[in-house]
Amino acid sequence: MNTEKEILDVVYCLDENYNLQMITSVNSFLKHFKTPVRLHILHNNPDSLDKLLKLLSFENLISIEKYKFVKDKDFIFPAIKNYHVTEATYYRLFIHQYLPSNISNLLYLDPDVITMNEVTKTIHMKFNELENSKYPIAAVNYTKSINSTNQEMLDRLRMKSNMYFNAGVLFINYKKWLNSRIGPKLLLHSKESILHDIELKQHDQDILNSYFDGKFFELDKNYNYPILERFFRQDKKLIEDKSFFIHYVGKEKPWLLNGVFCNIAKYYQDSFADFNKGIHFVVDESVSLKKIFKKYKFIQIFNPLKLFGLIRVLKKYFYI
Repeated sequence: MNTEKEILDVVYCLDENYNLQMITSVNSFLKHFKTPVRLHILHNNPDSLDKLLKLLSFENLISIEKYKFVKDKDFIFPAIKNYHVTEATYYRLFIHQYLPSNISNLLYLDPDVITMNEVTKTIHMKFNELENSKYPIAAVNYTKSINSTNQEMLDRLRMKSNMYFNAGVLFINYKKWLNSRIGPKLLLHSKESILHDIELKQHDQDILNSYFDGKFFELDKNYNYPILERFFRQDKKLIEDKSFFIHYVGKEKPWLLNGVFCNIAKYYQDSFADFNKGIHFVVDESVSLKKIFKKYKFIQIFNPLKLFGLIRVLKKYFYI
């Protein structure tokens, strides 16, 4: 793999809104990956992570490198105001400006990705396969079947292929990435997309897909399994027994009121509880006691596990 064959480089790109989510994701990964890891974090305020990073006490975590993102004045961050996201969603387009050039293989993970099972051997195997392929990246194709919604998306991005990957988990051959100058080309492609009035509904994920246009090494769905509450019963066994990475792709986020009482929240909350007592529940101005009880009742009022969840949420709400 890398110069040191057994070392894996892992990168996260985020701002302060996702500090706890990232640590939770890293914790789940290091529990299931046994060879040495170098962690890289591209962040708007990396000093805000200092206390949290001390919670990661894994022997195979050999280094943590933090990089402060400096806004590129020549780059326009499109559509972030209308979609309630921040500019951090575009940070991964800039990794070539921050990460060292001696990295060979790089695993990118979104902060809302949780590792479910032992992944050491399969990750090394997939990076070897990627190295022997003609592609610089490997990802999971999310458009296995083409319906009207998918077709509209492909047409909107003016893609020739019918393959659109989710960018929450990316296997990157970083040598190919640098040698082909993919970073600068992506930034240029982003500017051209804006000039041609291409609407970027999925932000940098749309940029990545419209640039690569199906030219990526395809991974099995278990490497980036979209976990959704409405499919949980039918997917539960597959999620727990065979998936490597699960991704909270829907609106039901396990740290928000709309997802904290859902069945799918337990995988995220279990990883959070490994290093921090209690529950990760974000209380903001929109959260009231009335809304908490309404959401709890809607999920399942007489379920003992949900009752325990309600107690933990109320403790967080009242800062007990």
